[in-house]
Amino acid sequence: MALSGRILTNAWTADSGNTWRVALDWTATQSVENNTSTINWELVVITPSSSYVVISELRVKFAGEQIYYRNDSNHTNGYNNTVLASGSKVIAHNADGSKSFTASVEAGIYNWAINKSGSGTIALNTIPRASGVTCSTANIGAKPT
Repeated sequence: MALSGRILTNAWTADSGNTWRVALDWTATQSVENNTSTINWELVVITPSSSYVVISELRVKFAGEQIYYRNDSNHTNGYNNTVLASGSKVIAHNADGSKSFTASVEAGIYNWAINKSGSGTIALNTIPRASGVTCSTANIGAKPT
């Protein structure tokens, strides 16, 4: 279980052997009261040290739901660690406080349309749930009056 992570697309490889990828980096903050996590995410270019890459179409999905899409009419010349997109998504946890889901990232790397993808499981920290007995009007174990 975690509060941060990275999911990488498979690599686009040049004849030189250099590789380019897009990473989905994420961090989570949790609300015990609401039994939710807010996932803050970024799509980041991963390139060799001084080279750039052209990125076009992009897509991010959480649990099969598309949470971000950029069509192939947009292009970014990205260097290493260039942020392509960012956002946040509130995720509801299960009644026991647990939550895991599949996340995926797709990108057009040196291509108009999507040609590289990657996926992984985001297993969030379990949010503790309240348990036990509370009593606001009686003293448990006291003799009735």
